[in-house]
Amino acid sequence: MLKLTILGNSAAIPTLNRNTTAQILRHEQHAFLLDCGEGTQIQILKYKIRSNFEAIFISHLHGDHCFGLVPLLSSMSLNGRKTELFIIGPQDLQNYVQTQLNFTQAYLNFPLHYLVPQENNQVVYENANLEVRAFRLNHRIETYGYVFREKPKPPKFLVEKARALQVSPHLFKLLKKGIAVENIHGQTILPEQVLGQRKKNCSYAFCTDTAFYPEIVPYIEKVTLLYHEATFKHSEIQKAVETYHSTALQAATIAQLAQVQKLLIGHVSARYFNLEQEVVQEAQTIFPHTEYAQEGKTFLIE
Repeated sequence: MLKLTILGNSAAIPTLNRNTTAQILRHEQHAFLLDCGEGTQIQILKYKIRSNFEAIFISHLHGDHCFGLVPLLSSMSLNGRKTELFIIGPQDLQNYVQTQLNFTQAYLNFPLHYLVPQENNQVVYENANLEVRAFRLNHRIETYGYVFREKPKPPKFLVEKARALQVSPHLFKLLKKGIAVENIHGQTILPEQVLGQRKKNCSYAFCTDTAFYPEIVPYIEKVTLLYHEATFKHSEIQKAVETYHSTALQAATIAQLAQVQKLLIGHVSARYFNLEQEVVQEAQTIFPHTEYAQEGKTFLIE
């Protein structure tokens, strides 16, 4: 299971009730930050979230997605962090961070490791149970989307069932590997007879900012939850085209093409003050399983 908390969802500028883009994704004991708009560390405090991130993923270097990064890093250091931190994002990200640290004479007590994706569908982070791949989006500057997928887990070995079928214990490891064995009576025992059902592997795709870009569909196909920007209502499609953003209908179309289970839309323009539900309703005309990325809300991905 993955757990996603929305810290901000406003496009370009914050509003009185919506901060700029930032999300926290948790998987087991691991935590990740996705984008870091201005004031993200205040949002972390507001929603009582620990900032024990193993990696930070930055989509691009427009301010509403990265202005909060250096202040957050500085606070992490002041709060005593010592463990290394991985930062994944565009080519100029390291220079952006280091320049601010240099000018403010800020010193970090923990090492930073940067990674710039070099190709579509590249693995940019992984641990024993999770893999993260990056892919290019279609925006005005170098921009990446990220897809988080749980690695397949072996089905549970049903020990009592194996014993009931009179399989010698020293053969259990072969059955776990999917190899058929013979029990003490010479009868063939198949792995599926003593293995439980495979657990479902959850996945999450983060796509902001981007124009309508069907080329990303192969990278996000059939994810459990897709977050896709929906900056404008479709009545302002010309504005979306000019700024390399998407409309709610276009986000829903991508979700439909990719056959995702559920769509989460955000990065809604500040011009739609208290009209977010209208944007969601527009997307639902194409993809009914659409929800709004409400700030402060936690979504369980399972």
